[in-house]
Amino acid sequence: MNEDRIEQTYNSIDQMVKVHGKPKPEKFGEGNWDAEKEFEIYKKQVGKRYTDFQWKVIRDYFKVKFRDKK
Repeated sequence: MNEDRIEQTYNSIDQMVKVHGKPKPEKFGEGNWDAEKEFEIYKKQVGKRYTDFQWKVIRDYFKVKFRDKK
């Protein structure tokens, strides 16, 4: 099944939130996953794929998912 780019982004956010606070594998630098840091990295990697308005909606989605995990 092929996902469109927004589905890929939402699935990536879901995964970031899911692993938040869990140990990172050595190949990813060890320590623990930090969903907020990972989201910032993701935004830099795919930033031009979305408009400012789309990023607002995506950020809101991240905030809700991250808050609900706590």
